[in-house]
Amino acid sequence: MCIRDSRECRILVDEVADKSINRQILLVRKSIYAIVPQQSLYLAMALAIEKMEEVLAKEPFIGGNLPSEADRENFDSLKEVPDAKFPNARAWFLLVKAFSQEVRMKWGEKKEGKKDKKKDKKDKKDKKEKKDKDKDKEKDKGKDKDKKDDDFNEDDLFGEGGDEDAQKILDEKKKKDAENKKKEKKKEAAKSYIRFEVKVYDTSTNLDDLALRIFKDVSMEGLRWEKDYNLEPFAFGVNKLIISCIVEDDKVSSDDIIDTITQFDNEELVQSVDILVFSKL
Repeated sequence: MCIRDSRECRILVDEVADKSINRQILLVRKSIYAIVPQQSLYLAMALAIEKMEEVLAKEPFIGGNLPSEADRENFDSLKEVPDAKFPNARAWFLLVKAFSQEVRMKWGEKKEGKKDKKKDKKDKKDKKEKKDKDKDKEKDKGKDKDKKDDDFNEDDLFGEGGDEDAQKILDEKKKKDAENKKKEKKKEAAKSYIRFEVKVYDTSTNLDDLALRIFKDVSMEGLRWEKDYNLEPFAFGVNKLIISCIVEDDKVSSDDIIDTITQFDNEELVQSVDILVFSKL
């Protein structure tokens, strides 16, 4: 192939420029030099620099705002500083020349580096999301297992295929339920303080002995007698006994205590039992 006039040369340079990606090739390549006659080479170079001038009039570098592989390749294609009639191309050439060859060789790698960083960042993000999803799945499995335990059905254990393991699970469940009931029972029960007034028929009754008898014989779950008691005058030289106790409301009835005391000696010892104080603790 031989370029004989300026028209053919212009067509060749325009075709090369149009086929470039991101303006990476604006100048005539060395491979073209081999087929372009010497008399047309300078004309081709001038036309290529003219193209470059148009691009650099809008942006500082051929690759855009930052130097790129396109700037390095086009710089290497030029043999000398562009003529002064191409101020933008000339300024660009001198600027690129100020960078060392080592730095210029890295221009094509920077974008790849950024892409790699973005890819690494995306990979890390994907891994983190996958890890979070796995954790959520484990939590869901745990919830499902707990729900199955709560919905445990005894009949299922002894249906078809029941075995010792099923019986063991049932026994453990019953044991756990029994422990929970005990804990509930151990909760503080509602209590009350009661003070009684015990009157006897005559002075022949020893009230100290009567107090000790009450403490001993009137005994039931949830009842605790106060060991201190008082003797107070009642009438005609007869004293009355004042005793107190603390009871659990759910277990002890004050009427039961009164009935038990009044029935001493077939109801011939105690005349009456009255409540002086009844207060919730």
